[in-house]
Amino acid sequence: MAITQTNRALTSYSADIGTGLAIARVSNWQDVMTRRDTPLTSLVGSTSPDANPVATNTWGWSSVTPFEDVPGNTVAIADAVSTSVTVTDADQYQVSHLFRIENEAMYVSAINTTTNVLTVVRGFAGTTAAAHTINKPITIYGIATIQNQDTPLSPVAQGETDFNYWQKFEFGVQFSFEADKIATYESQGLGKKGRFQMELVKKLKREAPQLFERSLIDGRRALGSTTSPSAMGGMYQPEYIYTRVDLGGAVLTQTLVNNVMQTAWKLVGESGMGKTMILPPFAARVLGSAYNAQRQYAANDKSVTNYVNKVNGWFGEINLMPHYLVDDVKHGILICNPKDYKVKAMTTDGEWAIYELPENGMYERGAVRAVLSLDAPSPQSRMLITNYNITPASYPNLT
Repeated sequence: MAITQTNRALTSYSADIGTGLAIARVSNWQDVMTRRDTPLTSLVGSTSPDANPVATNTWGWSSVTPFEDVPGNTVAIADAVSTSVTVTDADQYQVSHLFRIENEAMYVSAINTTTNVLTVVRGFAGTTAAAHTINKPITIYGIATIQNQDTPLSPVAQGETDFNYWQKFEFGVQFSFEADKIATYESQGLGKKGRFQMELVKKLKREAPQLFERSLIDGRRALGSTTSPSAMGGMYQPEYIYTRVDLGGAVLTQTLVNNVMQTAWKLVGESGMGKTMILPPFAARVLGSAYNAQRQYAANDKSVTNYVNKVNGWFGEINLMPHYLVDDVKHGILICNPKDYKVKAMTTDGEWAIYELPENGMYERGAVRAVLSLDAPSPQSRMLITNYNITPASYPNLT
């Protein structure tokens, strides 16, 4: 029978239970069920705050004068006799440089840095002078100075810089006196600590790491203003990745991956190139299943390993690291050395911490806060593969 209420007195008939008054006890309150691990945050490096921080987080690296170029302004060398070659940047050349375009060697006899035109000797060292179509690579391979000639001036390289912005991560918490003291299922058993402190710690240890992990993946640098915040670029910031390959919907194969890695290998060598492949779960399954057709199993095998998570190939040992937040379409496959990225706090008190805020009447107020950025030197060591085929039927060995 139903419960009736008269003058605030409750009367229950028969054995019915008034559900609005029943005491509920949750004896098995489980922890957060969704994933909250932060594998990238665990892998990336860290660096100390600068003694005198500035508005933009900048880093740099030394470099030498480039030894490769392409003809500038898409100008072809139309014949075998012209002695003028237009290049991208004449400042990287010196008189007496030797370079090759296809099978022809040339000697630089004069330079016009205003027009980016080199005067050259064609068909040097017995090579055959020939016409060259646009965008054929130029490779500087030596210097040959004529006897009794004045020492030619060489270009001077001053290195390179890149930058990121500071991002203020902040979570505010406000509780009334009553809300702090009245326990919920999640805060029962806290005693005098109260819900206020529990929520601050929860922000610090659970939510803040998760959001920072997501910033490492999706973050794009942005300069703030009085109406818009600054934001740091993450690991996928385009400027931080030198080799970027769009496969145009092609099936993802080990050969295509090796082609991409060969580019980085030529730039920085095996010791400098990325050795960790951060990839979406589907791409991990594709590459991890690539060798299934060649595996041999005995009739009495009790267990089978049908994937690989490490490949020792032409360019060294590569570790496959699937990440649950990385998407085939939005992100792609990043090959990098995670330790090359460095998380940096703006100041020593800009690291993750809990801060008390002024009370507002009967309300307790606090915040979890950090001001962070990400250093990303060595962009030449990184590769990004995007726009590959993601149709399972295109991969017969997929497991």
